[in-house]
Amino acid sequence: MLKITSNFFALFLVFSMTISIDGQPNANNYRIFDANGNPTSMDKIIEEIGKSDVVFLGERHDDAVAHHLQFKILETVYEKYGKQRKPVLSLEMFERDVQIVLDEYLKNQISEAHFLSSSRPWGNYITDYRPLIEFTKEKNIEVIAANAPRRYINMFPDSDAILSTGFRRKRKNGLRRFLSAKGRQLIPKNSTL
Repeated sequence: MLKITSNFFALFLVFSMTISIDGQPNANNYRIFDANGNPTSMDKIIEEIGKSDVVFLGERHDDAVAHHLQFKILETVYEKYGKQRKPVLSLEMFERDVQIVLDEYLKNQISEAHFLSSSRPWGNYITDYRPLIEFTKEKNIEVIAANAPRRYINMFPDSDAILSTGFRRKRKNGLRRFLSAKGRQLIPKNSTL
């Protein structure tokens, strides 16, 4: 049975955008709060993760401090709980249609250069996401490419319009009819696309 601990995760991490002189975030760069807005600690986060089957960590995509903390959380969770149950990492950064490329890279079947040219990584991949991918590769942790392919998302380029209920309804009813059967497989079943 899947248990999602809702009383703790939604986990909120509040970050400042400064990084220490050595380039690594330190405790002065961020504050951690639980779902009720109460201050908490990294140790408490790790303890709560141990009680959960699914954990969602969110960030602003260009926040280096948040990415560093995500890496530290993954590393610590693997060290503490990895023998009992192996984590799986899901990243919005990779689109569903590059899952095979991601899998090939993680299994050392293709070079990093080939992986980067074929997987369409975001501009901050090297600094913010590569540490996660290299860690998962070293530890043989599965990574799920979780984002819908850009070619489908770009059918609706006006991000403000996506927020309107009417457009979301039109989008939900309209996009799938334009996709091939194979294309529909790349969109999560319960998405608003």
